[in-house]
Amino acid sequence: MTPEKILAITNQYKECLSRQGIKPKRIDPSRYFKDCDQNELLAHAAYLCEGIKEFTHDPTKYGKANRHLAAIQMCLGFAGMYTLNQLVDHNRPT
Repeated sequence: MTPEKILAITNQYKECLSRQGIKPKRIDPSRYFKDCDQNELLAHAAYLCEGIKEFTHDPTKYGKANRHLAAIQMCLGFAGMYTLNQLVDHNRPT
């Protein structure tokens, strides 16, 4: 996946979360995801969307950008915002 595609997908998520009034907030790293509610998962996804831009254009951090995208999509899926099929479709070439 290209850096541009990663940014396009995360910008789409960021806009959708913002329209829903979700503010970026990092989940306490000592917590289990299973103990987080839907709002916390969505806020964490928004938090990760905020920082991904710096990783996508740095070739040494491109892998980190992909891992952040995966974490964003897992949070969105666990929160019930998208199905696995929808998330897979987001990653397909346009």
